[in-house]
Amino acid sequence: MPLVIDIMENQIIGPAFRSGRQEGLQEGRQEGELRILRIQMEKRFGPLPAWAQTKLATLASAELERLGERIFEATTLEDLLSPTN
Repeated sequence: MPLVIDIMENQIIGPAFRSGRQEGLQEGRQEGELRILRIQMEKRFGPLPAWAQTKLATLASAELERLGERIFEATTLEDLLSPTN
C-alpha cells in the first residue's frame, strides 16, 4: 500500500518546498518580463548591442517594469537605459 503525504503540509519539508517554489515563480516572472522587454526593445530600436543586453541582465524585476513603461517615451536605446531616467 503506497504512502501518500502532502509535502506542503509536512512541518520539515513544507517550508523549504514553499520557499523554493516561491523563488522559482519569481525567477520565472522576471525571465518573462525580460523576454517581453527585449522583444519590445528590438522592435523599437533594432538589434540590441552587447552593452544593452549586459545591462538588462543585471536589472531587478521592478527596474524591468519601469523600463517597460518608459519604452513608449524613450527616443533612443541610450535614453531608455540611461540611469538618470
